[in-house]
Amino acid sequence: MTEINNIPRYARSDLGYLSMIGSFISQKRKERKRTQEELAKSANVNRSTIQNIERGKSVNLLSLIQVLRVLEQLHVFDSFLEERAISPLKLAELEHKEVKRVRASAKMSVPKKNNRKSNW
Repeated sequence: MTEINNIPRYARSDLGYLSMIGSFISQKRKERKRTQEELAKSANVNRSTIQNIERGKSVNLLSLIQVLRVLEQLHVFDSFLEERAISPLKLAELEHKEVKRVRASAKMSVPKKNNRKSNW
């Protein structure tokens, strides 16, 4: 798994990614001292599915998610979560609009001059 990690992200083939995922699953399974059979049973998939994943073969995405869940590795999907961060430019635009609103409302709240003459 060391040599494949040096390949730039988009230059890696689809089969290269499958192989990398398979190595990852195999490593995590072994770290937890579980057999393919035990992992398959816990993930509610066939042992052949685990074998296929670890060999870098194509498998059903749902099966992969079930296996990752059992191995407590769902964090690999964190980058799919959309964070609704506001860009600095958008934030500046929103603040500028807010300042304009405050100034506009401040002008409107200034009392009008009284046209009556003073008693002085």
